[in-house]
Amino acid sequence: KKFNFQYVACQNCETSYVNPRPTPEIIKWYYTNSENYKFWNKYTFPLSEKSRIKSIIKPRINRILEICEKENVKKDLFVEVGPGFGTFGQELIKTNYFSKFLAIEPMPDLAETCRKKGLDVIEENIEDIKLNSVKATVIGSFEVIEHLFSPLEFLKGINKQLKKDGLIFITCPNINGFEVKTLGKISDTYDIEHLNYFSIESLSSLIEKSGFKVIQTMTPGLLDADIVRKKINLGQKKISNKNFLHSILIKEWDQLGNSFQKFLSENKLSTHMWIVAKKTQI
Repeated sequence: KKFNFQYVACQNCETSYVNPRPTPEIIKWYYTNSENYKFWNKYTFPLSEKSRIKSIIKPRINRILEICEKENVKKDLFVEVGPGFGTFGQELIKTNYFSKFLAIEPMPDLAETCRKKGLDVIEENIEDIKLNSVKATVIGSFEVIEHLFSPLEFLKGINKQLKKDGLIFITCPNINGFEVKTLGKISDTYDIEHLNYFSIESLSSLIEKSGFKVIQTMTPGLLDADIVRKKINLGQKKISNKNFLHSILIKEWDQLGNSFQKFLSENKLSTHMWIVAKKTQI
């Protein structure tokens, strides 16, 4: 239990989730009226945009285009579901790789911000729309699926808007990542807005149930060791000075920190995960 919410785990797939969860109506009301996201839209996103472009957005785009090239994907329409401040869309358009970019953003303030950045926007949920003449060849959704009432319906909605053999890129926290496993309840990944907590295996299973074939999984996140180390230094996480983790994260951090994080990322043990899948069923 945390924040007066109860978190449970499925004994079959290990997905963890809030139970009972808010109703779809409550969730829609929150994201439509949220003072939190109004604040992020007005202050946090603008002030952090340059650093986010350098450290998050451009590496994300480079990885996506590399995979699209490898999979010989048509360069027609890229749809981003949940574009937030619109930074990814702006930067992707600059590459001239896809002929068209479309944002699906149901939150009014963020949708308006995307429009001001020159992006084409549909202000609805992906489950409720129908693309008219051209379906997407690639759909990306970054840090969205963990917030949703029904991830399965969300993925089915994505499937309907995607051409056969088109790709989806889904990113979200990995519940089996080092940061979550080590910190447990005090992990900031357990957040009041996160209703669903997937592992690579459980999300892959859900994606394939939605008419896709998973072609690649990875955990490129680079912050696990830093996050856990900060919790230790703040006294929020207690470990013995003879503990193995104390040796890596505190005593020999300068020598071992980077290589330890690299080990986590390369072995799918980081808390930030990617899943790439191809549409196989209509």
